Parts: sequence; structure tokens; C-alpha cells
Amino acid sequence: NHEGRLQYAEPVHHGGIPIGQAGGGSHPPRIYRGDIPGDVPKAAWIMLAELARMLSTPNLEILGVGPWSLIGEELPVLKKLEKVSFPPEGVRILPDEMDVGTLPASESKAHSWSEPSVCPRDALELLLTDWTFGTEELSSCSEALQRVEKEPCAFMHMEDAMRVGCNSGDRIVIDLEGGKVHVALSTADRMAKGVLILPRHRRVDWRNIPEAPCYVPFDRIRKETS
Repeated sequence: NHEGRLQYAEPVHHGGIPIGQAGGGSHPPRIYRGDIPGDVPKAAWIMLAELARMLSTPNLEILGVGPWSLIGEELPVLKKLEKVSFPPEGVRILPDEMDVGTLPASESKAHSWSEPSVCPRDALELLLTDWTFGTEELSSCSEALQRVEKEPCAFMHMEDAMRVGCNSGDRIVIDLEGGKVHVALSTADRMAKGVLILPRHRRVDWRNIPEAPCYVPFDRIRKETS
């Protein structure tokens, strides 16, 4: 895609049931077929049905206790599947069928939207971003891609840069709780004010940045001195 990330690739190898498992420790079945047994992932409901069949024991069934009843203690919506005969198309469970009253309090609360956080006037919101080259974890190990990657730099509005006494091209130091970040500065007048954009470049200590949202006071951004 436009970020240089692979979106689709033909499978290199089709996995399947191991020969030792398919043959039960003996010679594999002498059946010629056009596909590989076990190469297609099974649907979730099929896996659950097989687990229920394999884990169930006569003693537990007599007592009325089985995998589905045990699972149902944690997820009541699945308890009704204990005596269901699974059709080929599976069983659909709608969210409104869940008994919210039996769920833990932390799970029964409805989702609520909170107001977005507002950046303080004396701070910049630090935003991490990705580039085509230099920020992707695997590609950053390639010598060929390292030749085409750009020099890492942070982006700031011109007025915000003037406030910290820096200009485009200066080396700046961002003093964070997790450590200091040293990076070149690039300014622009066509970007939003109040933000500091930093790429996850392999040569930038961006892991010193705490979890988002992260606000950096202006007095913690300064020009690097030699």
C-alpha cells in the first residue's frame, strides 16, 4: 500500500495434519486426494464442538456437568449451547440475547463516550507516526532500505518552534519522564499548532515516550547544545 506494507501474498506452504498423526504412528492412509487433510482452518463453532466431544466424560454427563456448563458459568450466553445440536451452518448468537444482569459489573456497563482530552496551553501533544522506510520493525533491519530512508526529524508549527527558541534544522532535546529524545526539527506553517509529530524511526529513542495521550511542556523542549 502507500505505506510500503505488504497487504496480500500467496501462501508459500499449505500446512495440514502431520503424517505421523494421520497414520496413527503407522503408515499414512493410502488414499489419494486432491487436497491436504487439515489445511483449511476450522470454524470456531466446529472447534468448540470437537472440544466438547473430546472433553466430555460419562461421569460428568451423568452429573449434568460438561464443558458447556463450565463455560456457561463464565459466559452465560454460551450455556444455552450445552444441549444444542450444531447445524452445518453453525449457531448464531446475537449480542441482545446476552443476560447482562449476570455479567460482572465491569462488563455490564454500557460503553460511554468521553470528551476528548484538551492539550494544555503550555504544552504540545506528542504524536507518533510511521514513515514508508525507517519505522517498520522488520524493514528497519534491511541494509537496502536503510539507504533510502530519510533522516529522522520531528515536526512542529513555526510559531510553536519560535516559542521554544528553535528553527528548522536545529537539533532539539525532548526531556521526558522515560528519558531524553534527541532529534532534528522541521518546522512548517501548514500543520496544526499545539502538536509535536515524531516518527517511530529506528534511530530515535521514541520508546522513551509514555502512553498516549502525551503532553510535553514547552520548557521541556530545548535546542541541543554541542
